[in-house]
Amino acid sequence: MLGNVFLIFFAICFIHLILLKIKLSFSSLKVVLLFYFPIILYLLCFENELIDSLYILLSYSILFASYYFTMLGITNDSPSLIIIREILKKNTKIKNLKIKFLKEKLIEKRFKDLVNDNYIYYKKGYLKIKSNKIFLINIFILLRKLQFQTNQKNG
Repeated sequence: MLGNVFLIFFAICFIHLILLKIKLSFSSLKVVLLFYFPIILYLLCFENELIDSLYILLSYSILFASYYFTMLGITNDSPSLIIIREILKKNTKIKNLKIKFLKEKLIEKRFKDLVNDNYIYYKKGYLKIKSNKIFLINIFILLRKLQFQTNQKNG
């Protein structure tokens, strides 16, 4: 029974990776629907006891959360990842690295992503953080403090 759940999860992961490879991007809600629709359909088709269904859903949710946050880190390049990827290519000069770094337009890309994901908004010409996102940001700040990271710069 749990083996079927793993097969469903890995099949959806494979489909999601193919969609990422062909440069199709989805909102977070669409990704959740993509992952949870098959498992809910599976639970409805096969008569399971409530405790079994909850166990399957919990196991699946843990798998999904680990996959989602891992893929989130891979698909959203940080400046450090871009620099390291370029250094791993042979014969990388500092001048070429600076040109590549400036071509990426990371700040504009990050800013646009934050606006599109509804983390920030404009109010009277100023940038504000959405109140429902402050809790999430505070969790990340707390985790950084727990890791004793004093450098607040990203990347």
